[in-house]
Amino acid sequence: MVRYVPSTLLLIAIYCVHARESITISDNGYDGIVVAIHKDVTEHRILIEKIKDVFTEASAFLYRATKHRVYFRNITILVPARWSEDLGYRMATTETYETAHFRVDKKGTAGDRPYARQIDCCGKPGLYVQMTETFFTNVSVPSNLGPLDKVVVHEWGHLRWGLFDEYTVDEDKSHFYLDSNELLPVACHSLISGSEPCSDRGADGLPLPECIFRADPEQPVDWIKSSIMFAQWIKSVEEFCHGDPSDPNGKHNRVPQNRQNVICDGRSAWEVMLNHSDFINGTNPTRVIDDTSPNFIIKRSEVRRVVLVLDTSGSMAGNRIQRLYQTATYFIDTKIEDGSFVGIVGFSSTAVILAGMTEIKYGFQRDDIASNVPQVVDGFTSIGAGLELALQVLENGNVASEGASLLLITDGAENRSPFIANVLPDIYDSGVRVDTFAYTESAQLILQNLSDTTGGLYFYVPDNDNSTAFIDSLAATITDNPLGNSDIIPITLESSVITLTTSEMTYEDTLFLDSSLGNRTVFSFIFLETVLDVALLSPTAVRIDKYYIGYSVHEEQRRVAIEIHGIAEAGIWTYIIYNTNGTSGIIKIILESRMQNEDDEPIRVLGRLSKTTLSYGTDPELVFRAEVRKGYSPVVGAQVIATVNTPNNGKVVLTLFDNGVGGDIIANDGVYSAYFLDYTPCGATCRYGVKINVRNTDGTAMIKSYETLNGALPMNQNIRRTSKLTTADLFTRTTSGGAFDVEGGPPAGTAPKDIYPPSRITDLKIEEQSYDNGTIRLTWTAVGDDYDRGRVDSYDLRRSTGVDELYDNFDNASLVTNDDLLVGNLSSPQVARSRESIVVIMNATHNNRTHAFSVRAIDTAGNQGKPSNVVFTTFVYVPPVTSTVAPTSESDVLWPNTTLTTPRQNVTKSKLTTTALILIIVVSSIVVIALLCAIICCMQKRHTKGRFDLPI
Repeated sequence: MVRYVPSTLLLIAIYCVHARESITISDNGYDGIVVAIHKDVTEHRILIEKIKDVFTEASAFLYRATKHRVYFRNITILVPARWSEDLGYRMATTETYETAHFRVDKKGTAGDRPYARQIDCCGKPGLYVQMTETFFTNVSVPSNLGPLDKVVVHEWGHLRWGLFDEYTVDEDKSHFYLDSNELLPVACHSLISGSEPCSDRGADGLPLPECIFRADPEQPVDWIKSSIMFAQWIKSVEEFCHGDPSDPNGKHNRVPQNRQNVICDGRSAWEVMLNHSDFINGTNPTRVIDDTSPNFIIKRSEVRRVVLVLDTSGSMAGNRIQRLYQTATYFIDTKIEDGSFVGIVGFSSTAVILAGMTEIKYGFQRDDIASNVPQVVDGFTSIGAGLELALQVLENGNVASEGASLLLITDGAENRSPFIANVLPDIYDSGVRVDTFAYTESAQLILQNLSDTTGGLYFYVPDNDNSTAFIDSLAATITDNPLGNSDIIPITLESSVITLTTSEMTYEDTLFLDSSLGNRTVFSFIFLETVLDVALLSPTAVRIDKYYIGYSVHEEQRRVAIEIHGIAEAGIWTYIIYNTNGTSGIIKIILESRMQNEDDEPIRVLGRLSKTTLSYGTDPELVFRAEVRKGYSPVVGAQVIATVNTPNNGKVVLTLFDNGVGGDIIANDGVYSAYFLDYTPCGATCRYGVKINVRNTDGTAMIKSYETLNGALPMNQNIRRTSKLTTADLFTRTTSGGAFDVEGGPPAGTAPKDIYPPSRITDLKIEEQSYDNGTIRLTWTAVGDDYDRGRVDSYDLRRSTGVDELYDNFDNASLVTNDDLLVGNLSSPQVARSRESIVVIMNATHNNRTHAFSVRAIDTAGNQGKPSNVVFTTFVYVPPVTSTVAPTSESDVLWPNTTLTTPRQNVTKSKLTTTALILIIVVSSIVVIALLCAIICCMQKRHTKGRFDLPI
């Protein structure tokens, strides 16, 4: 079984998380599930027992809901380090709160309602499930969420199989949809009954978003069995929606615009699940399991134990060993938290212990340990010898190896035994994780596999000194694995490089420090050659220079460090470098600080790559993502930039967006995304390193007080709160984004073939419709020629009288051409991320018919994007009100003599002749009588049909 550290959210800085599988399945049972308890939760055994009870019942329900195919077999419960040691808890290995699958905190953003964090597309696993202590211990929770076992299985659908909710999640969407003149609730099953729709309507003719549909816990027809992803508390619900038309009890309704239909292209939950590796091709078939109770293991978090395993072979001579020395000493001096144990091993032809395991308690101990970082090189390369001796260092120091970290830094291929392969079994059995640093492109290609196997991270450091990639990568090994010490681990606000010329006698620039930080703030300046004097000006113009008590010069490390005593001022700091000798060269500038108090969470950032190994020829799709949050609240409107170190010392700068386009799944959720396409010609396997900068230096970033979440639907829905935006402080964040290896690349010297299609459009929307003029206005966000970049060549818009044809046979649906448009041009798209708007003229028989639409983008090479989400409407006749308003705008041209009196109502006004008025009154009377009859009939059948007539 391969161990790994999965993704984490509550970090101090950005880092890369590999797409690895920690949860495994065999013989129908899941292993490797981790439920972790936050350090702020008070110790009590009742919570552990409640967790066991809930997951035991959830395992049994999961087994039933999947038609006897899977269950929870082994679950680890991780308790905080501050909990008692004498209760027989095992020592944690790779398990941490920040990497757990289920996280139990003292409080959450949605009360006691759990939710899953999802940032990837349909069928891809979520990051984690956030829960609260009182979810397990408060006896009133089931009265709002239903049986807790059903809630856990609902969240498991998000976490494991990448399912999405089947109710209305987004706060700007209606809880109802219109189908053949009937208002139906947004739900998986079309016959769900519940509350009546409200009378107020939007411009699309639907009830307003604040009109919530509340399903009845006991349905009139108890044979409705689905769906767990809609309302798990409905008593008769026992299964996931499926697509089998022969079984109407659980048949998926692909019509409403819920996230499951929009993101999963109309597929049911069960259809998505059957394409997952857990079930595809008949894997894990139905099997009789007499006892589905999980086996629980209780583990306790431990202190940090780190051994630096450093390459001192001959190939490290010159600038390489100097950079290693500077970076490793800086890492020991500033990054590792107090109370940690640190050791150092050097290796070349053989390995040597440079520093045994030492507990860091005081500042001077850091200098003592850092003084052992090597500066002399010689010999060949035996990586296995270094790893083997690192295990011995842990044993000699009476420090447990389980959960310890080895930081392996090497620049070359191993050429002396023992090799990595020789010692890998011992490494794996010891329980350590190995973070690997490929120092230059020549480093051993097996390094990434070593990290993947042991649950570590993988980084690439280019062979030049014009970046902070080395420093950022080492820092990420701490922020990835905070071990519950997030409050004392420094956040990196700035990590950049400047180039000083001989003619510049002074160099001046600014740095930002936001108000949630300020504790133990350190400004560091690292020089290539000569150490220069530096001064600071605080936001209130207080000068700090070499006479300040916190000013220190590390001559051997060529570093100036200025630690601000007390709490540093928030605001804009100015630094001044004095070039009195007229020297030139590279200077690295790092600003780091710690949070002031636990009641004011600082802004934290999580970066990740969708994959870390890929082949350019067969699977070049790669997405960069960065999640920006303050506590549980997303931060929107920030500027997020990824800088990629490409082979041969090249650089690519990429902007990430939070707009729901291309690689970004949901707009304005604090997750910024973009596709990477700029591969370098490469005949073999090439390495790329990523750094991500997040900035709010222009004041555009906002903090959302509330976020719509993927999670179990409560009976008493308070999820329709309106998000409030508050202005964020000016801030910056920066760190490593990790590394990825690419096999091959585009051919050198020629323009590469266009292999990238446009992205799928996911936000097609009917903005307005005019019954009188038979027109519908459609809008969507433009995608790019290559995924989310550039401008596509044209749009292929299709329409049908139902959604099934567009989902199942898009090419056979009716084509909409420019001749069918009143406004817009399908052959003249706008640049990616722009807003497209067209007005479609319907045919003369549009009355009382359903009209469905879907669109896809086509690029200049003929590459086609996938068809968009499907939208639909039914034209409803509204008796007009006479008026004499002349058209004065484009809106009046599209819908002559029509105005929107408020955002809530669309009132039609037309100039009519007397004859026309009489005719309309007569026809209206007939329609009213007919509708009244229909209402009476439907009221008698409502409890069996669960659908709603349109109000007159």
